[in-house]
Amino acid sequence: MIIWRLALGIGWIAVGAFVLLNRERMLRWSQKHLRQNVGDVGRAIADAGRPSHMIVPGIGTIAIGVVLVFQAAG
Repeated sequence: MIIWRLALGIGWIAVGAFVLLNRERMLRWSQKHLRQNVGDVGRAIADAGRPSHMIVPGIGTIAIGVVLVFQAAG
């Protein structure tokens, strides 16, 4: 068992769960950074954002964590 990969996988699962539980907060955070760092295009994308758009990144992060945990166990 690879301990660092297991710990990294558990960390990614925790981050994904945090994103899913706090979709509105994470949306506001990402909108803030889009407006600051990307310019006019980022501003347009940020204005169109909804909390439901944070579901896919949360599930993807959890999936990466699960893959890392399985790799650590195998």
